[in-house]
Amino acid sequence: MNILATILGAISLFAACKNGGNTRGTTSANQVSAAVVGEALPSFTLINDKGESISTESLKGKTVFVNLWATWCPPCVAEMPGIESLYSQTGNEQNAFVLISLDDDFETAKAWMAKKGFKTPIYYTRELPELFQVGSIPTTFIFDKNGKIVFKAVGGDNYNTPRFQKLMKG
Repeated sequence: MNILATILGAISLFAACKNGGNTRGTTSANQVSAAVVGEALPSFTLINDKGESISTESLKGKTVFVNLWATWCPPCVAEMPGIESLYSQTGNEQNAFVLISLDDDFETAKAWMAKKGFKTPIYYTRELPELFQVGSIPTTFIFDKNGKIVFKAVGGDNYNTPRFQKLMKG
């Protein structure tokens, strides 16, 4: 029985969480439009962990890593150390990391990041653009310096790899 529990636990770490636990910023799967390479980063307002509003317009000219996540999602939590490592290696003035928390209470996400000692910037938004209304999380997008999607993934991944370092260095 312990082997079965271990296997099921491992599967849940690498699967995506259905975004049914959160009603903010979600739609049913048949309403979600598929993101395609080349689609533009939408213009909207983010709120950072200090309560400051930041427009995605201010990210123009940067490579932008966007990750939709929540503290209640095991694959989101599992991939966070790799995202933190990628951020620590490539975070600079030429790119931006935008981790959008889908937790119902942003304070939960802030406390979780602080407890882990992670420095990657986290945000929330009151109105999630259609592009980011995904059926499962984690979902990650990378936009190039021209604001166009060059990468999209649904489900957990290891972002601390040469491939992603190269994408972020654009």
